[in-house]
Amino acid sequence: MPLEKLMEAACKPYIGTDIEATIITDKDGIVVSKWTSTSNLDAILERFPSTFAVYSNQASASKLGLGRNRHILSAYEAHQILQIDVAPLIVTVVGTGEANTGILLETGAKIEKIAQAIVQALPQQDTRTQPNPT
Repeated sequence: MPLEKLMEAACKPYIGTDIEATIITDKDGIVVSKWTSTSNLDAILERFPSTFAVYSNQASASKLGLGRNRHILSAYEAHQILQIDVAPLIVTVVGTGEANTGILLETGAKIEKIAQAIVQALPQQDTRTQPNPT
């Protein structure tokens, strides 16, 4: 089943009420998969994924000794935006301003599982330093 269909199935119970979009990107904001219930969100979806990596790394949670930040939930007047770190990918779930936050978290967990399957399928990078052949 295509990724977009899997994402749509995860959001289907909440389409038109709480969930407006889900997107999986890499840390640079390159879209891996996207599902939206409306095209009015394109401007939002272009900006948020790439900012998560910056804010997550600068989050004060690690400075407080609380550990690594895994989720960021931002609440605005018109939208709620949940972002989940699934290194090297980022899951973004956009909900209405009145959305049930628990539904965003539940949907995010479903999309996170899809992202984890993508990460498992990615070729593993060799992080050891290679000697310079010059």
